[in-house]
Amino acid sequence: NIGERQRGRLSCASVIDCAPQRAAIQQAINRALTLDCSQVVNPYGDGHSAARIVSILRGLPPRAELLKKHFHLIEIAHASGKICMPSHNYIYAPEVQRLRHHQHAGKLGRLQSFWMLCNQRQTQAMGLPGMVLNDMMIHLAYSSLFFCGAPTRLCAASSNVFFESGADDQISITLGYANGTIGHLWASWATEDLSRDPWSATIKVFGATGTGVASWDNVKNGDQPQPGWDDSAYWDSFLNVQRHFVEACLGRGDPPLSDLQDAAMALKIVEAAGLSLSGQGWVAI
Repeated sequence: NIGERQRGRLSCASVIDCAPQRAAIQQAINRALTLDCSQVVNPYGDGHSAARIVSILRGLPPRAELLKKHFHLIEIAHASGKICMPSHNYIYAPEVQRLRHHQHAGKLGRLQSFWMLCNQRQTQAMGLPGMVLNDMMIHLAYSSLFFCGAPTRLCAASSNVFFESGADDQISITLGYANGTIGHLWASWATEDLSRDPWSATIKVFGATGTGVASWDNVKNGDQPQPGWDDSAYWDSFLNVQRHFVEACLGRGDPPLSDLQDAAMALKIVEAAGLSLSGQGWVAI
């Protein structure tokens, strides 16, 4: 290993580290040519991890029983008197709270439809199965609960148009509510919105007498090393959650804007979307 990129990482005795200098590299090569590796032990295991993982998974309770453990957190938090809230939740942005305030005050009229759309092309390294559904759609699910409450059913669709791995890179979820409201959640890691109308990360609410929008596109940071890091609202989303928890919940005793009941329902939405994607069409929640 040349340089310090691997410094501190687990490695076996046959790995030689050296500085990015000609003399150091030559010295490391000479050492490697004479190094006795016959007694080197592989620190990464014996090659039977897969069999052990399968054995553990087979011994787990049924899926329904595992899901109950998530809801168990609600009882634990209540019994201990602790304030628990989902973190990295987009609803704590001031513009999102302002939009919801006007909606719940009736200024937009009866809620007719809710839209949240995210278009943000990721790197090929993010093309792993289930990433868009589990890592991205969960954020959209929390936002839909904030504005619309719990849906009664949903239907999802997905496709692959970008990831070379073949994993789904864009997903659409349609939410149905008992009062007739329709919700639309869209997440794409295949498309980078160049028109910025804005659509990179947008919430839009349609009421009978008014509409409202909250977007991430208000402040841009220019070129950044990772997709999405150019949106200041992404960084602010962490700050907004922490500030509300410290100043509002701990400081004033206010409740969180999203609690563990929402966490349980957001999980149900994602799970139901997975069932719909497997071919079950509309899924009751």
